[in-house]
Amino acid sequence: MKRFMIILLAALCLVGCTSQKPDVGQSGVVSEDISSEPPSTEPDAFPDEVEKLRSLLDEAGLLKEVRRENTEDYSFEGFEHIPEEYYVLELNGDEAAYIRLYDSPETAADEASNYGEDGSEYSFDGGGMVIDYACPIHFWLSGNAIIEYGSFENDTARLLKGLYGKQFAGTPIPENGALAFNYSSVEASAGETELPDAAPINTREELEEYYQALKDSYYWSLENEPQLSEFEAKIEDYPEEWFEENSLIIIYAYSGTSPADFCVSGITRKDSEYMIVLSGWLGDEDAVVEKYIFVELMGVKLEENAKLVLVNAYPRPTYAVDNRERLSIENLIEILSSEDGVTWSDFENYRSEDIGSGMYILRFFLEDRGYMLTVAGVDPDPDTKPQKLDLHYITADEELKCEIGKDDLTEFLINTGYVAG
Repeated sequence: MKRFMIILLAALCLVGCTSQKPDVGQSGVVSEDISSEPPSTEPDAFPDEVEKLRSLLDEAGLLKEVRRENTEDYSFEGFEHIPEEYYVLELNGDEAAYIRLYDSPETAADEASNYGEDGSEYSFDGGGMVIDYACPIHFWLSGNAIIEYGSFENDTARLLKGLYGKQFAGTPIPENGALAFNYSSVEASAGETELPDAAPINTREELEEYYQALKDSYYWSLENEPQLSEFEAKIEDYPEEWFEENSLIIIYAYSGTSPADFCVSGITRKDSEYMIVLSGWLGDEDAVVEKYIFVELMGVKLEENAKLVLVNAYPRPTYAVDNRERLSIENLIEILSSEDGVTWSDFENYRSEDIGSGMYILRFFLEDRGYMLTVAGVDPDPDTKPQKLDLHYITADEELKCEIGKDDLTEFLINTGYVAG
């Protein structure tokens, strides 16, 4: 990973969130770009905007060094207008702020207009990109400068907000006096619920009602779903007396292929609106794994009209809108019974996901709950025949598979409890 201006690399925010150091050949700056002499830290050696930030960070005891780096050897379509030089203000704890200086305030403002509200989207003439950050990210505009800072350290972000005012893009910054909280999670498997993304819980009774709704929403019974037993054990951590001074927020997250992976990085309140800042992936629409996050608000009682707002500092993956129908077992049997044989074109009107690597593979989450089909081949031409079709049946405890054309499909459907609609 090149250590470079955050907007130019999808996950550059890692620089501000880890202890990684730039290496020659990985930093985006080759050895001849920078003099071997240490950079000057004298105030008059820096442009006004750089000096303003340098002075603030130095007075706060956060500044480690300031250096100027060069981008002339870096080529990236759509970013030809980026200034060749930029400044890195490295902080204690292996964090950094970045400053890019443009020809004029108007040019800097025009560049700032390319960013989406949360900083995860960037557009340019002829295209655009979605950027995945590994930590909260912040952008400010000041004169002819754009300042970038990425970190979980909200105190430093608030310090920069005090200097520059409202950010033009990025993750919301919790105000001073942010709420004290703890969180933990419970995972479950292969189910889709209709529960809200975030539920306020003020009493033991409300917690038990949530749990009952969770049980009722599952395809499997509690006895066949050990993770629900884990959930049941978890709610015992919250007796009625716990709710006398505290409240709970349960966040429901999901992922199509692996456990939803994120942490709660901050909670702030304005009137009766509670903003929960998350960092991590919340998954996709074809949920097969679920996670329930118990967020404990310490010393806070949620208002009856409390509004819960989830902000994901690590953006969700983007998916093209797919308005096609889901494939069903009935559709599949009809396709297989065709006298002309099965071709790729038979599946083009059904919702699918391309998961191939080296081979063309489409994955279909079927309308019939629990069933998934994969269709694979080396030539995706609509008139050609796929080489392999596998029908899967997924439960909390196992995954069964039938290779169509080789295994007995009728027997497989009987054994997995399929009942025609």
